[in-house]
Amino acid sequence: MRNKTSDKLGKFFSRKHQHALHSEGKHPPPSKGDSGAAYPLFLSERVPGHGKHPHPSKGDSDASCPVFLSKRDFRSADHTKSEGYTLIELIAVIAVIALTMFFVIPRFQETMTGNQTQKAARWIMFKVQTLKENAVRKQIRHTLHINLDSGGLWIGNESMKEEALSDAEEKGHEFAETIRVTDVEYPIQGKVEAGTADICFYKNGYSDKVLIHMEDDDNRQFTFLIEPFLSKVKMYDEYVEFER
Repeated sequence: MRNKTSDKLGKFFSRKHQHALHSEGKHPPPSKGDSGAAYPLFLSERVPGHGKHPHPSKGDSDASCPVFLSKRDFRSADHTKSEGYTLIELIAVIAVIALTMFFVIPRFQETMTGNQTQKAARWIMFKVQTLKENAVRKQIRHTLHINLDSGGLWIGNESMKEEALSDAEEKGHEFAETIRVTDVEYPIQGKVEAGTADICFYKNGYSDKVLIHMEDDDNRQFTFLIEPFLSKVKMYDEYVEFER
């Protein structure tokens, strides 16, 4: 019982002693292992001729005020200062992006050009097969018109009047700007390089034998062969001509 009473008195006088030191401007050092111990930071100069730091009175804005910062506060402040990127890091990132785009953009353009070529090939193959079927089914001759000057393609048949043909030409199909028809070649008539080339599909189930030559912006040439009695169109990745 006596030991408990003396322990309580010891703690009481220890707190009183620390309070007295704090009021006199003396701050005992933090104990070992106290990571959150506070360190005094004075925001103004000491009072001349005194070693103490009195508490500010009301209205006294010049009096010194002790502000206590813990070790954790100092660590968080240092961490905040270290955030962000340096100029060298930003330059390195920009250089990597520029280098990546240098290699990616040409391949992207090649892919887009390849896609446009495939679209043109699919369109020709589909239309040729459809025109042959429609000519037999409807017993009407159909014609695929190719304007080599404008690059337009449109479809007509022998039952259409001039007004309907003009409307079909205006609403015709056009390939992408990267793809163009250079000429249309017939076995006997030869090449048509300007004006309009007509490919006929007859009601008996056959068509004109024709080579359609195309070229892209990279000067790559393609040839589409339309056979009279075959519904499928052959495609060559080069410029192919009829033998004479």
